[in-house]
Amino acid sequence: MKKICGREKELKILQKILYSENPEFLAVYGRRRIGKTYLIDRFFQDKGIYFHFTGVKGASTKEHLKLFSFALESRLVIDEKAPNIKTWIEGFNFLRKKISKIDKNKKIIIFFDELPWIDTPKSGFLKFLEHFWNDFFSRRPNSILIVCGSSAFWMIEKIIHNKGGLHNRLTATIHLEAFNLGETEKFLNFKNIELNKKQIIDLYMVTGGVAQYLTYVERGQSVAQIIQNLCFKKNAPLMKEYHELFASLFDEHSEHLVIIEALANKRSGLTQSEILKITKKSSGGSFSKILEELKEAGFIDFIPAFNKKKKNGKFFLVDEYSFFYLIWLKDFSNSNFQPLMEDYWLVMQGTAKYAVWSGFAFETLCRTHLSQIIKALNLQVVAINAVNWSYISKNNKDRGIQIDLIIDRRDGCMNICEIKFHNKELTFSFEDVKKIKYRRENFREVSKTKKVLFNTLISIYGAKNNSNFQEAFDNQVFIDDLFNTF
Repeated sequence: MKKICGREKELKILQKILYSENPEFLAVYGRRRIGKTYLIDRFFQDKGIYFHFTGVKGASTKEHLKLFSFALESRLVIDEKAPNIKTWIEGFNFLRKKISKIDKNKKIIIFFDELPWIDTPKSGFLKFLEHFWNDFFSRRPNSILIVCGSSAFWMIEKIIHNKGGLHNRLTATIHLEAFNLGETEKFLNFKNIELNKKQIIDLYMVTGGVAQYLTYVERGQSVAQIIQNLCFKKNAPLMKEYHELFASLFDEHSEHLVIIEALANKRSGLTQSEILKITKKSSGGSFSKILEELKEAGFIDFIPAFNKKKKNGKFFLVDEYSFFYLIWLKDFSNSNFQPLMEDYWLVMQGTAKYAVWSGFAFETLCRTHLSQIIKALNLQVVAINAVNWSYISKNNKDRGIQIDLIIDRRDGCMNICEIKFHNKELTFSFEDVKKIKYRRENFREVSKTKKVLFNTLISIYGAKNNSNFQEAFDNQVFIDDLFNTF
């Protein structure tokens, strides 16, 4: 087996499936470019008789059946020509006949990739896949059936929570997510790319932990050069990725993009009713489905509001690349203009626009690395969940307050997090201390919480440990903590 970088948890699942003598049925899902096909191919392609068939977005049932016939000829039926398959019942029957001729002691792996694309309307594919598994493949030892899809919502609804013939048939599930910071560091090291932790964070705020985006990174470049080449030079791989990505995941993707852009413009988050108002959508099943699709695909997240009803919770855009695209690339990709300066991104880092974007991008990164923050604070046992909180003053006597991240705990305490993105060690002034203490006391008074409140700093290089810092903060999380892979 060729080396697979990272994915230790997933590899343990695959190893267990491989060495099982029982029939195994695995479902894999996760957004496109994340490395699903790569993982399955690399792991299983030399482990036995391996048949891999991939769906094509927009292809008809007839076209898929033709492609299925070609795949059978090239990967399974080497010594004969596959028949002219006209329906999926014929296709699975032919597959069944060929498998029946194989020694039962041999491992057989059948992998259907991009299942939502194969299961075209009225094709009957899923129905006959159910029959193939229930009536035949599940009764054969040393058999592994793998189904995979980029549409997380479809995979969850149609396969994982199937209410028909596949109900409770899965023996394993893998939700393949983006690399976290620690996994990204390992992946870059695997490619012999030398970047320090701050530079990896700079890169992560552009690409996230999307495996395919990271494969574009070349050795011997600074992080500014890497981002310049990924995003701003002519034909840069991430320049036009945005629309292609959403079009590949969602049939009516324009509806999804409206919500993504609304959340990108409101980094303090939006309630569901606020999204409806801004996007001029009507509430109902289709709108809720779009939100759920975006959430399952990892583009947005829902964070409840402290001590309030669910409707007061907020949705946040948590996909790093989408936010970067909408702030920096959208105007370029909608015109013929290309920046001519080779140091364009390096120059932009000195602008106010960069300061605002990087601050918000780092907040997003912290939300997606909440587990690392909780571990750094040694709260694994007591942490309940993360909440947001905001207060709009009803008079001119006090200031409104926005707290983007609060860690609620079951031990009578809470951590109020201050997230700061800077290129050097922070120094807090007396005025800073007053603001930080005011925020805590305002939260205590308005929320009427009886819990003990700890101020927590999350930053890159920490803060100068002077009397002001000691008065303002109870603890802090450093850059190394964010790279924990457990």
